[in-house]
Amino acid sequence: MASRRRPSRSARSLQGAARRETCALLRPSTPEEKGRRVIAHVVLFQPRSSLSTPERRDALATIARAASDVPEIRRFRIGRRVRHGLPGYEQMMGQDYEFALIIEVDDVEALKRYLKAPSHAALGHLFATATDVALAYDYEIVDAADALRL
Repeated sequence: MASRRRPSRSARSLQGAARRETCALLRPSTPEEKGRRVIAHVVLFQPRSSLSTPERRDALATIARAASDVPEIRRFRIGRRVRHGLPGYEQMMGQDYEFALIIEVDDVEALKRYLKAPSHAALGHLFATATDVALAYDYEIVDAADALRL
């Protein structure tokens, strides 16, 4: 991905879905959502610079399929890193990760089911073969107002 090619149609559709979710993210939490915890499976990755356009398209299709194949997934988002150029943390990063996946599920049991699902195995293979480097972490997430409950 050293060359900055325009994203494929698959990437645009994923980005469009993320933009549509923005309104939901900006609205206040409903009473049902207040106090709700979710597990966020966060993956940072740097695609292999040698990926061909068809390989890149296949990778995005695999990611999109995983988003729709697992019922435990509450929200599945992908994004490209944004650089602002201000002094601070950007300059201190030792490793660049061009993309992030953020997958939300209801609880640890749902996370385990997702991690055992065939579509996750396909993602695991993708990250093993199509990235130079990747990190995955799981976090329990609550609204900021509920931070003291962590």
